[in-house]
Amino acid sequence: MKNFMLLKNFMLTKMFPARPLKELGFYLSANVIKSLIPFLVLPLLTHYIPPSAYGSWSVYSALLSLLVPFTMMGLSMIVGRNYHISSRERHSETTYLAILIMLIACVGLAAIILLLGLAGDKYLGLSIPVLMTLPFLCFLQNVQFVNKIILRHEKRAKLFAALEIGNAFLTRFGGLMIVVLISANWMSLLSAQMVVNILFTAIAFWLLFKDKRIRVNRDKDLAKEIFKMGWPLMPHAIGGVILTLSDRIVLERMTDTENVGIYSLGAQLGIAVLVFCTAFNNSWGPWMNRQLHDITDDRKTRIVRYTYLYFFATILLSIATSIAGVFYILWFVESSYHAAIEVVWWTALGSCFYGMTLAINHYQIILGKTGVLPIVTGISAVVNIILSIILIHYFGMIGAAQATFISYLLLFALMMWQSQRLYPMPWIHALSFKKESSL
Repeated sequence: MKNFMLLKNFMLTKMFPARPLKELGFYLSANVIKSLIPFLVLPLLTHYIPPSAYGSWSVYSALLSLLVPFTMMGLSMIVGRNYHISSRERHSETTYLAILIMLIACVGLAAIILLLGLAGDKYLGLSIPVLMTLPFLCFLQNVQFVNKIILRHEKRAKLFAALEIGNAFLTRFGGLMIVVLISANWMSLLSAQMVVNILFTAIAFWLLFKDKRIRVNRDKDLAKEIFKMGWPLMPHAIGGVILTLSDRIVLERMTDTENVGIYSLGAQLGIAVLVFCTAFNNSWGPWMNRQLHDITDDRKTRIVRYTYLYFFATILLSIATSIAGVFYILWFVESSYHAAIEVVWWTALGSCFYGMTLAINHYQIILGKTGVLPIVTGISAVVNIILSIILIHYFGMIGAAQATFISYLLLFALMMWQSQRLYPMPWIHALSFKKESSL
């Protein structure tokens, strides 16, 4: 009983400082609402759009998600990291140079797609004109990411949440309206996404200039510095996206777009646990930056206990997500998609470990030891591709979900090992809830 009371007192009085909890509330609310919107729209979309068309949209979305970190080159994370160690003027120059480098990367991507067009008119079932929209959307989303990461470090969680919800609402419901009223085709979804991203990028630029967060500067040394620190985060981010989306690309190559459409629906439900994980990470990252700049043994213990509590909550949510996802498919989704039920379970388990990884990869970024990140994610991504090919051959779409689960488990183990090697933390000591000095 005594130990239970100590644990209860610790959780209620020490684990939940008022300000971080309030910020987490905004981030969590935004993620919940943003993730509920697709679930509200999905039953209608599956009624109007067949699995094959939905599969094409999933392939395009997978490519976009893969190319965004490629063109972002990890620079948004560097903008966030430098927020706490640079003067306001220097940070504004960093933001300008980061956006400029991203623009150059997007132009380079467009040139590559044009060169591919000389060799063929389609890739992964998508035409070259459609693929040419990818660099433009990448740049729009990159600017929005930079703005949102600055909002996070400025503790403007309310505005961050408003932008997230507004973007999701207009994109999903706008796409649905075009599908219903104009054309029942996945290109209608792309049209809505394009218009909404133009609007929210304009808002992002307005906020950045209004708050004087962009200052034109042609300092080559500064550009080299942020590029040198940021580029290892590019393969790290791409590796993370490959882990998330390569299963669908491999599935499309080995089967057809109908299987991809069914699989994507199940995966979309399974990753719902990341609603909480992403919200926690949005608050956790800036908080970790502040804590590790003035660290003590008690603070190390506090950080580890936060992490343990987060792990426990993530496991419970993954179980709840799996159960809810099955009932959602049975009650609300067209019967042609019911084969996605088994996918939900494996995807939720994998998302659980991926969400846990998000809480520990900040050590390398804050320390500036970013070189290890692409190695860890690269190993996991290669394992995912190899396992996807093998397991899809034997088990079909379920094999793709199983491969992703195993790869996320490996990613968590490797990241935990590297984090402890670079920045030792009291993972064992923190399990003892003895009275500690206040921070």
